[in-house]
Amino acid sequence: MRTGTFIAVAAVATLGAVGAVVANFVVGGRLFEETVVKDPYEAGLRYQKLREPERKRAPGVDCDIDRGPCEKQGPGDLRLALEIGPRPVKAMVDLQFTVRAWRGGRPLAGQAGEISLQMPGMYMGENRVKLAAQADGSLQGKGLLVRCPTGRRVWAAEVALPGGDPAAAPLKDTFTFELAE
Repeated sequence: MRTGTFIAVAAVATLGAVGAVVANFVVGGRLFEETVVKDPYEAGLRYQKLREPERKRAPGVDCDIDRGPCEKQGPGDLRLALEIGPRPVKAMVDLQFTVRAWRGGRPLAGQAGEISLQMPGMYMGENRVKLAAQADGSLQGKGLLVRCPTGRRVWAAEVALPGGDPAAAPLKDTFTFELAE
């Protein structure tokens, strides 16, 4: 290749590259937007603190167990409530499970019951809490929620109470909640 041709090709390539850089600055300068907030990090922290009481729930969660008992309307005039303590409810802590049931506004006094604890979408082994009748009409039992190695925290508690009549089907309902971190 001749020296003159080489210099011409190098000059054109250099001018093209410099032109592309200049064009980038011109276009970028025209499209530049000022920041919406002066300090985005601090603004995000303030927003998060304001929204703390409205903690985001995972999909499928229908019970904020850390705020107190969760209640469900069953068939007919049956109501069922589940409470777990101590709060906040965490994994690997001895927990007290309390179930209350009402029909027509009157408490249902049960002999016994059971809660089956499962993690939706992941088998965590058999985990059942036996419930015993208490003097106040509630059913109580002690249990433990294991920590999931993947970090998932959503659990489902299926409450099953005898139907009251030997021929009646058991009363069942499921409460889905998220553990505290």
